[in-house]
Amino acid sequence: MKKSELINKLSNRFELSQHDATHIVETLFETMIRNLLAGDRVEIRDFGIFTTKTTKSRVSRNPRTGKSIIIGDRRSVCFRSSRKLHTLLNTPPSNT
Repeated sequence: MKKSELINKLSNRFELSQHDATHIVETLFETMIRNLLAGDRVEIRDFGIFTTKTTKSRVSRNPRTGKSIIIGDRRSVCFRSSRKLHTLLNTPPSNT
């Protein structure tokens, strides 16, 4: 799902204008990003937890030249699904 599709679904489901739905989605994402940049975790009950992970710097090689290069520290976002979401994703669909 793209962000624009999320905005459309939110707008239709709650009878909001596109402008209001866009503002809600943008504010949600900005708040999550701000918290992750600060090193905080973002927990959404029954969905999952977003955290940041730091990978230490390391020495690597350029595959074309074979020259050693140093790759600096990097931060990335990790997501761990909630038990409820994990169960829903791994439950076979019923044949009704």
